[in-house]
Amino acid sequence: MDLPRDEQMNVIEHIRTVSPVRCAGCTACCRGDQIVVLRKDLGDDPRLYEGGLAYGEYKGEMTLMLNRKPNGDCIFLGPAGCKVYDRRPATCQNFDCRRIVMAIPSAGRQARAVKDGLFSEEIFEAGRQRLATLVIHPSEEKIYKVDADGGTPVGDYITGREMGI
Repeated sequence: MDLPRDEQMNVIEHIRTVSPVRCAGCTACCRGDQIVVLRKDLGDDPRLYEGGLAYGEYKGEMTLMLNRKPNGDCIFLGPAGCKVYDRRPATCQNFDCRRIVMAIPSAGRQARAVKDGLFSEEIFEAGRQRLATLVIHPSEEKIYKVDADGGTPVGDYITGREMGI
């Protein structure tokens, strides 16, 4: 399901202001070959990431993204966390592990996503631990389908990758 661009931006602003992720030093999303595409349309300035950029294929096109260390970690992940936190790309600012758990609620689908390299088990665990803090934006109600027997989300969810962030 695709949200119109203005609704995507409303959800992004909601994530930043109403329902931010309380990471508390967790760096699960910085590890494990997660793709971080630079988005000039969301304010990313490639000059801020000199020495840490690479071109890679994303959605069938070559695009500018953050480079990875040989172990898959983000090039800017240091022992104390993100070295560029105050100027991190929009993809990083808007990543929400809780929404990944909502998008992929079943253990079987989560295991498949881990096997396919989409997300790490660490991201799912971090999302499960923080799920109670999630406040869903009204536009997101179109994304989550809730089954009749108890509110379990089913179906598709627009991830940051699918939204282009």
